[in-house]
Amino acid sequence: AEDRLKAGRTPHESDWRDLGEYLLPTRSMAILGAKPGAKITTKVFDSEGLTAPKMLSSSLHGNLTNPSAMWFSLLMRQPELNLLNDVQDWLEDTARRAHAALRASNFTNEIAATYEDLPVFGPGALFFDVIPPPRPGLTPEPLFTALPIGTYYISENAKGRVDTLFYRLTMSLRAIRQRWGEQKMGKDLNDLYAKDREQTVPILHAVSPRSDRNYESRTAKNMPFTSCWVYPDKRHKIDESGYPEFPGSVCRWSRQAGEPYGRGLGHLALPDIRTLNRSVELNLMDWALAIAPPLFEMDRAVKGDLRWEPRARNVVTQREAVFTVKSGSDRQRTAVEWERLEKKIQRIFFVDRLLAMLPTENPTYQTAFEFAKRMQQEFLLIGPAYGRITGELLGPIVERTVRILGRSGGLLPLPAALQQNPNADMDIQYVGPLARAQEAEKLTGISQKNIRLQNVITITGDASLADNFDWDQEAAVVSRGFGVPASVTRGTDAVARIRQARAQQQQAAAQMQALQQAAQAAGQAAPMVKALRPAPPPGAQIATQGGP
Repeated sequence: AEDRLKAGRTPHESDWRDLGEYLLPTRSMAILGAKPGAKITTKVFDSEGLTAPKMLSSSLHGNLTNPSAMWFSLLMRQPELNLLNDVQDWLEDTARRAHAALRASNFTNEIAATYEDLPVFGPGALFFDVIPPPRPGLTPEPLFTALPIGTYYISENAKGRVDTLFYRLTMSLRAIRQRWGEQKMGKDLNDLYAKDREQTVPILHAVSPRSDRNYESRTAKNMPFTSCWVYPDKRHKIDESGYPEFPGSVCRWSRQAGEPYGRGLGHLALPDIRTLNRSVELNLMDWALAIAPPLFEMDRAVKGDLRWEPRARNVVTQREAVFTVKSGSDRQRTAVEWERLEKKIQRIFFVDRLLAMLPTENPTYQTAFEFAKRMQQEFLLIGPAYGRITGELLGPIVERTVRILGRSGGLLPLPAALQQNPNADMDIQYVGPLARAQEAEKLTGISQKNIRLQNVITITGDASLADNFDWDQEAAVVSRGFGVPASVTRGTDAVARIRQARAQQQQAAAQMQALQQAAQAAGQAAPMVKALRPAPPPGAQIATQGGP
């Protein structure tokens, strides 16, 4: 299987080596065959090819997975479930727990390396493993590995999603024995261990969908994805287990039909970067010639050796016997060409757009609407790549994190509404600067609408104009736009209960007021009723006054 996957990767390796040499040498040691400590910038004479993709990758990291902020939230795919108060609280709590798990792991460092690979080479791969807890009852710890280019092979399923990942790594024999034990190492590895326990050997980890799965068994060897560790030099299988979800997140910057590895912006920028580097290299040679030009002397025209230093004295037989040749290069034209190439490289990696978003020495303050428009312009350029990154790279990571927390008891119990709905499913909503800018534009529109509505009502005196708007929906939109936590907002079910209780209280108060008014009216009517009664007979009156 590895040979078949390797044959599909071979056509890309030549491009990757060139891209690695000029754009990202620190992540290309495997494809370049460089040993640890080797010099890897021998072909680099200008840093523009290194800094431009670095700035783009930093922008991706800051906009999509900023570690200092909640960069995603969760919501139900069924809109009616998102309106329930207990569901809102559960979703927010689950998102916070997933964020905490990712922040506590090495996710931030490894995803940054993956962002560097994506725009340069095209593919970027992040492997998501789990460290078992030291004792029962604790949550497993996520462990991420950004796979360098040239160390892995991939294959896609019918939907174009990567579901097969083979990658190579080197491990010391001592680490292999600590992880799998002496028995699983086999004779060949044990013999090597006996000679030198610190010797490193290649190890292949193969993950692919399991074709012979027994759905009635829940053992590690019957999970949806198989995990096989192999010593490839002797084709010895060290260990086999499985994963309940695909543990790899493989994203492509852009993908053409028939090219599972895709292509990046580096393929477009490489000709200009090569030209710029070669031009700088030649200019450095010209600079050296200008400082210390070659010296020509006629035979036997110099007495002694020439001294090439300040205030030196040289004796010659005639003035024209020693001379130099001036360089014919045009420094001004060279500078213009350099600037042109640098601007082209920056445009390819969107550096000019990213720099326009940064504050200047004399900043001009923008409204939320203006800022949203500028963010939308950036999204129009990088939007397709954003979509692939969130769908292929970040989505599987968030989903697997939530599943791991759920299996290990790290989440709150499901609300009753979700337990009673077998079709309930969650979606991921990414919360970055672009999303906030879009929400800010909505909030600005709502604010302007309310101001105008108030003015019209004041002029016309017709308060029924407010009936044209759904104020409950506006409250929900405003809460989302300002990032109000679900724990301090109420769902439609809680609001309905509060309004029902308020209506009952108002009805009870109205009934009580009616009774009080009736009693008061009865008390006021009593003297009048008494006055209207006929007078008693004289004898009865005397008898009443005199007593028995």
